Amino acid sequence: MSAANVVQLPTRVASKAFELEPLLIGAALHLRAKHQVFEVISLVGDEFAGELHRKAWQIARARAERNLEVSAAEVFAAGLRKAWFQGEERQALERLEAANMLDAGAFIRVARDFRNIIEGQRFVQSLEAAVLRVRQRGFDPATEAGWLSGVERSLHAHTAKLEPLTVEQEKFLSKWESNEQSGKLAYLPTGIRVLDEAIGGLPRSLTLIVADAGVGKTAFQDSLLHALLVTNVGIKAALISPEDGTQHVVKRWMARDMGWVLRDVGSRKRNPIEEELSLSVAKSHYPLLERVLGYTQRNITADKLISTLWQAADAGAEAASIDNFNKLNISGLPGEYPERVQRFSDRLQEFSEKSGVAAIMLAHSTDDVTSRKQVSGSAGVQGGKSLGRDARLRLDLYQKDHELRCVIAKANELGEQGTVLQFHRLREAGLIDPEKGFPVDVKGEEAAEQERAADARLARQMALTRKRKKLIAQEKAATEDARAEAEAQASLFDAEKQAAVEKPKSFGMRWATPKSPEDSHDPE
Repeated sequence: MSAANVVQLPTRVASKAFELEPLLIGAALHLRAKHQVFEVISLVGDEFAGELHRKAWQIARARAERNLEVSAAEVFAAGLRKAWFQGEERQALERLEAANMLDAGAFIRVARDFRNIIEGQRFVQSLEAAVLRVRQRGFDPATEAGWLSGVERSLHAHTAKLEPLTVEQEKFLSKWESNEQSGKLAYLPTGIRVLDEAIGGLPRSLTLIVADAGVGKTAFQDSLLHALLVTNVGIKAALISPEDGTQHVVKRWMARDMGWVLRDVGSRKRNPIEEELSLSVAKSHYPLLERVLGYTQRNITADKLISTLWQAADAGAEAASIDNFNKLNISGLPGEYPERVQRFSDRLQEFSEKSGVAAIMLAHSTDDVTSRKQVSGSAGVQGGKSLGRDARLRLDLYQKDHELRCVIAKANELGEQGTVLQFHRLREAGLIDPEKGFPVDVKGEEAAEQERAADARLARQMALTRKRKKLIAQEKAATEDARAEAEAQASLFDAEKQAAVEKPKSFGMRWATPKSPEDSHDPE
């Protein structure tokens, strides 16, 4: 279709829609349309071009919502009270009511035709805007891909219809058989034993990995990539990393296989033996790294991200990891921030489910995982609840006793929500050992910790009691010692006093008792 034809189309569409407006108003008034009929038709007054038609439909729908009668007389009276009508509108409404030839079924069919015409008009106007945008700014595949995705969602929303579930059963069985024949698994095994035992693998939809900064999201991602590639022979994966680039994958894998700490890889001076070892390790990693498609530009928009993901899917990738949401630019999407996040989340989920690629999004946590009173699949993630609601799988990472753990915060049919897994972390690179790890009995662990804490409190109390008793005994002994010393001093004083009384006359003063008269001798 040429640009000229696109420009001419809205006029014809608008004209056709205007012709149907009187039929709809007349049918609504004559049939005394009820609230459920207006709900099925799903038209609002602003979609009518004629002023009388627009006001009459708005009043009729409002009266139906309140279970009031919808007729020409009642609608006119309501419009008169609103000062929308002057007087001559009554005859026009009565003529439309009297001229109605539609029954209830025909009324709904004409309304649907009217809606399709209106939607067609909007679609053509959107095409005009797209043509003008391309002419003025040039063709940007990422931008146009985002626009087309939005148009597709809108069209699907208006073409959706009720069907018996047997249709879905046939689709499900057909897809199952197709996957069996092609060897494509519904869930992609992660290669991390304890994780696969808990959830069966990654869904071919959106997976969210949430953790606070520094916990180990990127290291977990690098471990997951390696395990995926080793377990699923021949598949490709994509790594879109506007935050840390992609070189950390090379460094961590080398650090693990060389037995070096991560900081020494690429910085420490090697001796000949170490140089030979590093080259040998690098050579062994080449077949795996060749199957990882990397994207490292710092600033990536939502449109560019979705476009890049489709390129990865076309190149054969079955898993794609995005590190992380914090570095994604969604400012170009319409609406306020929460609405932009929701739009992006919808598009990411749509890509994953259409392409069959397991999309993994890393995101920062906004709270402490261990402090939550209950497990939540949507709360506590940067960007709001949209990502959590749309994800099929969500893993919340945290550290305990220098080991990495994850809470399965959301798993749908994959596993049990709230399951906690502990991984074995390798010292050299922070990667996890895919063969080690175990599910954690959190309640049992908490009970054991509470018991240990109670034992520790009891031990402290007993120690304090023993110390208190010891102090009391010491105080008692000191008191007895003081009393004994006081008694000894008193005895010594008494002895000294007695000795002083018994001193001979030659020693100065002495104590003497008076003599009796018989003992005195008068010389005369």
